[in-house]
Parts: sequence; structure tokens; C-alpha cells
Amino acid sequence: MKLDMHICNNLKSIRNRLGMSQQDLANIAGVTRQSIGGVESGQYAPLVTISLRVANI
Repeated sequence: MKLDMHICNNLKSIRNRLGMSQQDLANIAGVTRQSIGGVESGQYAPLVTISLRVANI
């Protein structure tokens, strides 16, 4: 049995539901807009501290 090792996230849908742009979220979390875009696209796995900041927002 092959396991799917792809990790999905719903950051984009939550951010959109809150009416926030990537830049808005990045400014509050203290990261770059590119970091938020990378997380949303699955190309970037943030540090735990950044993940917790975004989760708290």
C-alpha cells in the first residue's frame, strides 16, 4: 500500500474567509508575503514558531 506523503493545508481558504490578503497576514505574522504564498502552495514548510504565529492570527 502506497502512502500519500503530501501534506495539505487550508491556509488560503481560511485567509480568504477572513478577508485578508497574503500581505496582510504576512505583516501581522512578521514574515514575507512570499513565505505565505509558499506555505499556501505547499512549496515551503515554515518553522514551528512561524506556524504558531499564523495559527494564532
